[in-house]
Amino acid sequence: MQISVSELLKTGATQTSSSQKEFNKLWKRIGSLKKSNITFTEKLAALVVTTAPAIRKHELGAIANLHLLIAKKLKFLAMKSLSRYNRDELGEWIEESFGQINTYKPEDMKLLEQQIARYNEILEGFYGPLDQEIDVEDEEEDDEEDNESFNSECFFAELEADLKAQYEIDRAEFIESINDGSQHSFFDFEGEKEAKTAAYDKAKKAQYEIDLAQLKSAATEMFMQEGVFDEGDLDGEELDEQDPNGQGSYHHSSHQEHFEQDKADNSAKAATDKLKKLLETANIPKMFRQIAKKLHPDREQDPEQRLIKQDLMAKAIQAREDGDILVLFDLYTSYVDQSELYFNDEQLVSINALLKVQITQIQAEKQAIIESNEQYYKCYHLFYASSVKKMQTKIKTFEQESVEEVGAIGDLANELKNLASMKEVLRDRAYAFNPFNFEGIL
Repeated sequence: MQISVSELLKTGATQTSSSQKEFNKLWKRIGSLKKSNITFTEKLAALVVTTAPAIRKHELGAIANLHLLIAKKLKFLAMKSLSRYNRDELGEWIEESFGQINTYKPEDMKLLEQQIARYNEILEGFYGPLDQEIDVEDEEEDDEEDNESFNSECFFAELEADLKAQYEIDRAEFIESINDGSQHSFFDFEGEKEAKTAAYDKAKKAQYEIDLAQLKSAATEMFMQEGVFDEGDLDGEELDEQDPNGQGSYHHSSHQEHFEQDKADNSAKAATDKLKKLLETANIPKMFRQIAKKLHPDREQDPEQRLIKQDLMAKAIQAREDGDILVLFDLYTSYVDQSELYFNDEQLVSINALLKVQITQIQAEKQAIIESNEQYYKCYHLFYASSVKKMQTKIKTFEQESVEEVGAIGDLANELKNLASMKEVLRDRAYAFNPFNFEGIL
């Protein structure tokens, strides 16, 4: 969409003001970004179609060979001569393979379900009834249920009990050091055992309060980051404890963060309200009336055109309510004569500010397009590039690596001919995860 500011504004001035120049620049930028997003969506959609056969071929090959590999691993898992350490490591490996197959979304789940059932059956034979059988589809739901059932009050009560228990152990060791006459790093002064014990208890009581506050603060921050619970789950508890440095009470850092966020939100709302108020004094209402006059469906005789105008009119009404001048300008320049529209410099200042906000929103649309569906996301990260030639190179590389990856899974299944070869693979896996602690696998 093109728009001429000089014609649109009809200022009649011999020189273009700085506000009009900025409007020109912003409007050109908006047009470029919108066109870029449309082109990007078209290219990404075409890329999905182009690469779908290669991706599916890779998935089907990987699924088939993973099932062969799992069958071999289940055979060794059932052997009584396998050590407990090896069996645990092999079980983790099998579960990883289940999850990998599930990510490929096999069309037929029967074989996967059968192998999962066999896996659970073998484990029950060695360890007794399982508390929870493996179900790769419900793993994420189980995690969410665990989070929902998390009880912060019980957690902090257990945390406090554990800390008290540790302090009781420390106290017992201190009293023992007094009784046997040995030196203790905490106190070293002459006096009766009762005096020493009382002094120890007084000092440790203050230290206990500091340690407990620090543990609660650290645990709260960790669980908030992991999404286990938020501040609302603390039932109003503000961790108003004694400051470790003796400077009085303190609150959790997130309170300050919330305050800053609320302050920023209020400032943004005030700015938006100011913009809308300024725009109401501009010719936006006049622009909308002219759009409505041209696009009102009741004035259209053709049934098909009436439906089109109904959609356009609904779009205009929504834009007016949202203060979206991009849409209003687009409709105006597309369907209305520009000769009667005028904005002065003061009005343009508010319009330009709003245009800057909407440029940011348009820029963010690209990431929203990428994340709009799983195929777009996968193709963008695997194949997308600035040129067709680079994308073709990425596709070719993917196809080559896919053949190698699928072949490697099949080769590994063929290499697992006996228990010795299985143990060797398990030893290599353990070393890869922790090169400093793999002596348990023999």
